[in-house]
Amino acid sequence: MAGTSLLFTVCFGGAWQAVEAQQKLVNVVLFEEVSNAHIPESECTSGIFENGRCFESDARRTVAVAALLAISDFNGRDGKVVSRFDDADINACDKNMSLAGFWDTQGSGLQALRGVFALSGQKPMHIVIGPRRSDTATVISPILQLASIPMIAASTTSPLLSSTTRFPNFMRTIPSDNAVAYATCKFWGVDLGLLAASVIYVADSFGEGYARAVEKHCVFGGQRLATIDGEEDAAGALAPTGAFLEFQSLAFEQSSAASIASAVAKFKASRVNVALVVALGQDNAAVLEEAYQQGAIRSVPQSLWAISSAATLQHLEALSEAAKRAVSGSMRVTATGAVESNAAWHRFVQRWPSLKASDFNQHLPEYWQVNDTLFTDFDVNASSIAREDAAFTYDAVASAALITCNVAPHRPLATTRIWDSELVFCTATQGPLPADFGKLFLGNKSTVEFTGLSGEVKFDVAGDRAASSAHFLLTNVLLQRSEGATSGSRALQYVRKAEFKNDSWVWYSGKLDFIFNHDATDLPVDILAEPSLPPPPPPPPAVTLSSVGRVSFFVLIVLGGLLLCLSICAIMPCSYAAFFRQ
Repeated sequence: MAGTSLLFTVCFGGAWQAVEAQQKLVNVVLFEEVSNAHIPESECTSGIFENGRCFESDARRTVAVAALLAISDFNGRDGKVVSRFDDADINACDKNMSLAGFWDTQGSGLQALRGVFALSGQKPMHIVIGPRRSDTATVISPILQLASIPMIAASTTSPLLSSTTRFPNFMRTIPSDNAVAYATCKFWGVDLGLLAASVIYVADSFGEGYARAVEKHCVFGGQRLATIDGEEDAAGALAPTGAFLEFQSLAFEQSSAASIASAVAKFKASRVNVALVVALGQDNAAVLEEAYQQGAIRSVPQSLWAISSAATLQHLEALSEAAKRAVSGSMRVTATGAVESNAAWHRFVQRWPSLKASDFNQHLPEYWQVNDTLFTDFDVNASSIAREDAAFTYDAVASAALITCNVAPHRPLATTRIWDSELVFCTATQGPLPADFGKLFLGNKSTVEFTGLSGEVKFDVAGDRAASSAHFLLTNVLLQRSEGATSGSRALQYVRKAEFKNDSWVWYSGKLDFIFNHDATDLPVDILAEPSLPPPPPPPPAVTLSSVGRVSFFVLIVLGGLLLCLSICAIMPCSYAAFFRQ
């Protein structure tokens, strides 16, 4: 049944208080990163620095809004966005979702761990949505697994998390970097015919997993490789890329200028002229700026530099103007969430301006309240954060709800609906969750399939987003004049060039249409020519005798002859005397 209001309101309001003892909700906890205590105020590009933390821009608030909207739509069985919510079996399911907690991980695994213990002590924790970073996920996943608590991430992409041995309770609606690396290697090896590439990556689970995936698909042509656990990775459904590139990976320590400079210097000293930067936050700009300063972003011979989905336009704004001109022409391959052809996303965009901040703020912490301008003045369709992180988050909550109904659909015969207003209700009596709910949930993670904001959503046996249901986008990083900018003012923009469909890149213009670094149109040179050998040293000058030398030489011969005669006479005096006496 579709209601016209947001149903998480009544389930947390007065009507909920009357039935709390009887009703059993599924408690969802959202782990988000909305601030970072490690970024100094001087480097806080959002300009929002409070209580010693750099906060994200307002666009990031769309993620929390999307999570709450998914809860409301499911509780109301409202199929306007996700039609699956209004199917007969979901209407027969008696479970509702509840946002039982919101936790800012602050970019720290330790802070996320604190959140696990703090929130689990307040209400039962049934499902975790998040976190944002791969490193954070590797910290809290084993702890949650002890209690069989599933976690569904919307922006955590490291292939290392695909291990069902180490992280059996982990799922994600965003494709892993293994799939992104596959599409990247297809572009390098097939579309451009490159024979060499490098990855300059941050030394954490995100960077290491990404670098390993690129190596697998670019060097070994996509053949199956053993993971660090000795098991095959979950990407067996991907066909070999056919790319066999010379490859090098260069790691650097996060936020270390010296380590970044060293990695870039090693790249410059190599003969490879194609580089992918896998970094977090401001390190994206730091690596690119260092590469420009060291002359590693070449125009002759032509370079090709690439950045990962972790690099935002806000990060690139920290580049110097000269570095921006060199970076213009870089590439970026991302697993995109919402696409224009998706009717669910279209309906979501149409609905956005009608939303009210008051419906959300009562469920959000004080430091992460939203304003009505987020709905009236914000172009949600143009926001990369909304189209990716928010869309994947909505689908993560929707996945949690649908899997819950698969494993615990029971509705008692006697139910009572408590009405609030405008057809908003909560079910007064619901079947309790089974004691082994977490194990049942994880055992059924590949059974759900629906069309969400990020398109067709389905999971493989490891809990990864199935590669067949993912969308990949190739964008050109170009220095362009922004809308409304003053004359002569330009900024780096992401310009869409191609989509990955049916195992190949499909260009919007109908042909390979790409600008390379320094805004060049020449194809990149992947391997620099061998330095030419130095010319051989000139032969020594021929020995010649001058006229003076010839005279000296003659005198030496005469003197030598005289000395020889005197020597003979000296040793033969008796023989001469005897001869004359005869």
